Amino acid sequence: MKKFVISFVLLSILLLTGCNGFGSENTAQQDIGYEKGAATQQEAARDSFSEAPQDEHIDDKTPYPRKIIKNAEISLEVKEPKDISKTIQTRVQELDGWVVESNTRGDDIHVNVDLKVRIPASDIVSFVDWLKELGKVHYSRIYSDEITLEYYNMQARLENAKKQKEQYLEIMKKATTIEEVLQVQSYLDSVQDRIDSGTRQMEVWNLQVDHSMVSVSLSQSPKTVKLNEDPTWDIMSVQEIGKRFRNSFVRFFSGLFSFLIELLVQVFTVYLWIALIIWGLWVGLRKLFAIRRRRKSK
Repeated sequence: MKKFVISFVLLSILLLTGCNGFGSENTAQQDIGYEKGAATQQEAARDSFSEAPQDEHIDDKTPYPRKIIKNAEISLEVKEPKDISKTIQTRVQELDGWVVESNTRGDDIHVNVDLKVRIPASDIVSFVDWLKELGKVHYSRIYSDEITLEYYNMQARLENAKKQKEQYLEIMKKATTIEEVLQVQSYLDSVQDRIDSGTRQMEVWNLQVDHSMVSVSLSQSPKTVKLNEDPTWDIMSVQEIGKRFRNSFVRFFSGLFSFLIELLVQVFTVYLWIALIIWGLWVGLRKLFAIRRRRKSK
């Protein structure tokens, strides 16, 4: 009887949670030994989620602050990209931000630097204005992506999944057979996977909302590009000329000698194979004619 009750409770929770994907928002308990307080908490969680913001245009006075990811891009033309890059990185550290990526392209004559940094979202406008003062602006924009609905949707489902996990733990305490334990454990593992996935997503969103990504492209001004120095005369000495002539002479005849030896080896190898083939054919034909003569003599 007890086994039947546990199976019935697990099936009921599974059916209720299956309607909501990530986690149950209506996991009413069916077991007799469960306290009614847990069901009341679940109803409160469901009601609180239904009151969560469902529109992108949310009043600032609501208890649910808007969740907006703000990022920026800017392209600058500067005199010394490497020096400006160091200045930007120092400024980012002062704002309690960090460098996500730094890439330097070009050579000593012409240099381009690409930076990706994260700074507190509250400083993004002032930071971009400060960047504009470092050089000539080719391109600049600040854009945002509102995730308010997705954020509170995930938050409510994550809370409900945690409460669902507590319910399974209570059921686990009542399990008496190995079959019951394994069945409950499989449900616990599934719920824990959803909790871990939701937690990681919330952490990523919190990071993106609190710290904006700013992509900075620095190109060097044509006026400051360094030109190659004028060439100067570099006349070799007589000893250097004689040394180079001797080295060239030795390399030429050494190469020629090596080529002739290699040619002779190849020719010898080819003729050797030809001779062996001819000898083999001659021996074979002799034996063939000898066999025919014996047959005719008989």
